[in-house]
Amino acid sequence: ASNPGLCKLLDETIGDGYKHDASDLSKLNKFENDKTVLKRLNEIKLENKTSFANYLAKCTGQVIDPNSIFDCQVKRMHEYKRQHLNALNIAAQYLYLKENPNADFIPKTYIFGAKAAPGYYMAKQMIRMICKLGDLINNDPAVRDKLRVVYLEEYCVSLSEHLMPAAEVSEQISLAGTEASGTGNMKFMLNGAITLGTLDGANVEIADAAGKENELIFGMLTPEVNNLKQVGYHPNAFIMGDDVANAALNFLERGWNGENFHEVTENLRDKKTVVNALVMGPLLGPIFFAIMMGFIITKQLDSAEKPLEVPVVGAANAPNLVAWLQQQGMVVKDAPADADKAIRSRDARAVLV
Repeated sequence: ASNPGLCKLLDETIGDGYKHDASDLSKLNKFENDKTVLKRLNEIKLENKTSFANYLAKCTGQVIDPNSIFDCQVKRMHEYKRQHLNALNIAAQYLYLKENPNADFIPKTYIFGAKAAPGYYMAKQMIRMICKLGDLINNDPAVRDKLRVVYLEEYCVSLSEHLMPAAEVSEQISLAGTEASGTGNMKFMLNGAITLGTLDGANVEIADAAGKENELIFGMLTPEVNNLKQVGYHPNAFIMGDDVANAALNFLERGWNGENFHEVTENLRDKKTVVNALVMGPLLGPIFFAIMMGFIITKQLDSAEKPLEVPVVGAANAPNLVAWLQQQGMVVKDAPADADKAIRSRDARAVLV
């Protein structure tokens, strides 16, 4: 077993029937308030994290803190799996720590494991960006005790046997409707990692079996993704309304030490797209998980005979978005506060992100 400590505890508390019938794991529920069992679970997790940290140091020379949160994303490198979204969040945290060196910040270690298909150029650029970002952070004495990035080379089953028992957060953030199934998320949760992700792939079944309260779900649902595809996706309309996202993208686009990642950032910004949107204002929330609603019209801005009027809900809370819309030649107007009700209208060409 890759997690003998956890297996031993399960044998002692619920017997070994779970090895043949996974439904027996539900018997563990009766110990949810047992302080002795909970204490032992925490001890086992720390032992596994220490073991992985020692293994990593021995094999690669990289040093990580077992007392930091181990946040893991291991899967094929692909745009729809959105490792670059994870990297943007890391970049945003790095910038935050540089600006707020005395901030109360729980130390985190972000661990990636992924291979790109030989001919998949953008996936290779994503790997380059994550590795270079890791080098920058890990060699910065101002932040490296609070933030670390590890990219595991030649990720395989043997390596996963060391990592999965140590993981605490499992990143399953593919765009809803794109993940066929996924078994890595099952293995992470069986070893005690909480899932952070979208309602996609096996996350759906895991939520049904383990309880939705045991997953941290964000983002669009599949019908909303399909609707967005039909009306058109214009990322700049969302990015310009979020100062944190904008700063992280600008940081990666400029780069450092002679390196930049404009191919990834331009792909995310979709700079070649002409944005035509009747945008209803953003409800600005945590990094990249902001919600924005809008109606997309079909008439191109460059063919409009008069300036396009754009109703915006909560314009005062999104000055950057308003400024960007005005730069595009649009006239921003206040929209009714209840305009968001149209988002569920069957006939509305609505977008929920």
